Amino acid sequence: ECRHLAAQRDQFYQLQRIESRYPRCGAVWRKSAGMAGGKLMDKTKQPGIRIETILLAESEFRRIPEIPKGFTNHIEISTGVGLSEDGTRLMVALTGQLNSPDAPVYARVKYVGIFTQGEEPNMSLEEYGRIGGPATLMPYVRHEIHELTLKGGFGQVFVPPVNVTGKYVDLNEKG
Repeated sequence: ECRHLAAQRDQFYQLQRIESRYPRCGAVWRKSAGMAGGKLMDKTKQPGIRIETILLAESEFRRIPEIPKGFTNHIEISTGVGLSEDGTRLMVALTGQLNSPDAPVYARVKYVGIFTQGEEPNMSLEEYGRIGGPATLMPYVRHEIHELTLKGGFGQVFVPPVNVTGKYVDLNEKG
């Protein structure tokens, strides 16, 4: 634990040196270091994020009567993240798409989660939006695609593990 505190102290002093020389770079470094509200995130504690709601925003399924032999599925996952203007609410959208719309079997599912900081924030909403938010929504998308294909008579389709952080899109920048 002493090493952990020493590492935090070293990061804090490094940040102070960066901010004193390059104020704008310090803010970028602070965000990338996972600092919430100007302090380092304590990795031994929970992030302190509250789930306000998780909603099924879109669900679509189509199939043709006869599926060609040897047909293989392609699954695409995309994520969008945006903060409210006052910075108090985070919206995360996670979309899963099975095949293209013209394929013999097609499904598209979108879940939206709204998150706020809890009483003891330990992580910024921006940081949670990049990793925690999409990871929270992934089981919902995975389950919905599985259920749609099963009920549609196509059989079980399992959505494999996905690196949702690699699919990150900032909704505030898209407009």
